[in-house]
Amino acid sequence: MHPTVARHLAKFKLPADTPPTDAQAWSKLLAALSASFEQTDADRQLAEHTMSVASDEMAELHASLAAKNDQLEAQVAQRTAELTRALAHAEAANRVKTEFLANMSHEIRTPLTAILGFTDLLADEVGDAKSRGERIDTIRRAGKHLLTIINDILDLSKIEAGKMTVESAETPLLKIVHEVISLIRPRAAAKNVELIERLRTPLPDAILSDPTRLRQILMNLVGNAAKFTERGSIIVSLGSAHGRLHIDIEDTGPGMTSEQSSRLFQAFSQADNSLTRVHGGTGLGLTISQRYAQLMQGDVTLVRTAPGQGSIFRIDLPLLAAPNAKMATTIDIITQSPHTTTPQVTHLPARILVAEDGPDNQRLISFHLRKAGATVDIADNGAIALRMIEQAQQPYDLLISDMQMPEMDGYTLARTLRERGSTLPIIALTAHAMPDDAAKCINAGCDDYATKPINRNQLLTTCDTWLKQSKRSAA
Repeated sequence: MHPTVARHLAKFKLPADTPPTDAQAWSKLLAALSASFEQTDADRQLAEHTMSVASDEMAELHASLAAKNDQLEAQVAQRTAELTRALAHAEAANRVKTEFLANMSHEIRTPLTAILGFTDLLADEVGDAKSRGERIDTIRRAGKHLLTIINDILDLSKIEAGKMTVESAETPLLKIVHEVISLIRPRAAAKNVELIERLRTPLPDAILSDPTRLRQILMNLVGNAAKFTERGSIIVSLGSAHGRLHIDIEDTGPGMTSEQSSRLFQAFSQADNSLTRVHGGTGLGLTISQRYAQLMQGDVTLVRTAPGQGSIFRIDLPLLAAPNAKMATTIDIITQSPHTTTPQVTHLPARILVAEDGPDNQRLISFHLRKAGATVDIADNGAIALRMIEQAQQPYDLLISDMQMPEMDGYTLARTLRERGSTLPIIALTAHAMPDDAAKCINAGCDDYATKPINRNQLLTTCDTWLKQSKRSAA
């Protein structure tokens, strides 16, 4: 007997082996069987629908997985292409820096050769006074060239680190332009290249800008023009348009191809390495000039160039007239004003302690101080200087301390002295020249800050200032 029939017979309490005899029982049984079969059919349809939905979902899932796989493969291909480009860029940057280091090595070794060579000649005491003076001038020029290279590298580092700042001060625009041209004109004249200054439109003789950075930008751009121009002229023209100051530097030099000019403002890169070998240079001047101008809300751009047709560079800056500025209609109004110089300190009667670990710097600093009349003691590091200050029978009037020394550095020495109540004036001396170095020295307890290499007049003036300040405080 079919299980469904048996189940329904049991439901109506009918024996499974004896079929129902009355019509009512058969009717109930048949109705129950019919309902059961209908439910079974409904369950089958539901199962078929569920299987269909599941099949559709499986198809959608398969399609989704296939699409995601395609997307993943595309992402992998994109990342691979990006990594390939990054690797190529890194290799190109490595080549550029290798070239930069080669140029830098040449730039540094060239003045060092002059410094060491002419020092040997001076040591030999050969030649008359004129020859000795020329040798000393050569050493001085070579040293200044080295310092310029180091300053360029430091300036670029400050800019890229976001630590370079510019000021807005009264800037004698026409005077600065004239001074820069006067400095570079002898270099151009030596090659029979005419250096001309022009005023295209009336301009205020003084503007609000950063005079130091403006001078440096002009020195770089006009200096480059004089370096690469072998014949013809260099024209520096000033004008204004739409509230902007435009200074154009036009030369009749070799000019550049589009490929060469595309590398102009890249750090560590130069337009033409063959010209670099002829003229020298680090490849940082234009980069630094452009970054300075951008910090000053302006720019330095290449306006035009072509091989054999020279180049035109433009300095674009905000044109903000300084208070009481006068409008200039001709460049002829510029006159050479007498140079003001800081009076040199020649008398420095004081007891000064110099904490410095370098023997050469010890000799140089003590020579300048003693020549000015100071009594000088030397300490090889901060620990020795601290003992000398605390054990001195006659107190020192001033401490000059290098900040990088073995055993105890200048920062620790200054902090220790201040913690012990010392009011001794301290002048920090360091070869570092980043923007936060001065604050670091002052925060450690120093009163003033000076950088190496040693500038004799600045050193003596700084010493004199703090010695006088100390005397006034004591009084």
